[in-house]
Amino acid sequence: MKLIYQLILFALLINICLGSSQQQRQNCKNQHNVTDNDLAALPATATVADIPKNIKCFLKCVLQPLLIAENRNYDTDKEQKFMRCKEKYENVEDWSGCDYETNIFLCLDWL
Repeated sequence: MKLIYQLILFALLINICLGSSQQQRQNCKNQHNVTDNDLAALPATATVADIPKNIKCFLKCVLQPLLIAENRNYDTDKEQKFMRCKEKYENVEDWSGCDYETNIFLCLDWL
């Protein structure tokens, strides 16, 4: 249950930071066939390898606006942490699909 609360918190942060709507998050869920039960079933100690591809791609869908956002007014500390996490993983080449974004979630302790 801890994971679902963290995902809900993340969704709220996205909503606050980017003005994204609940409909956008629901579209990501629909697009990647993810349910609230799927998210709740993930262990709190999940690693990238533990997370099914459809959930990784849901996370990518939700996170994508942050990855491409420019000129946003983020909290400076959060922005710096986000950029450190992004830079930590952006040169890894052997990942496919949605592992990159999932690793950023894990780095930010959002999962």
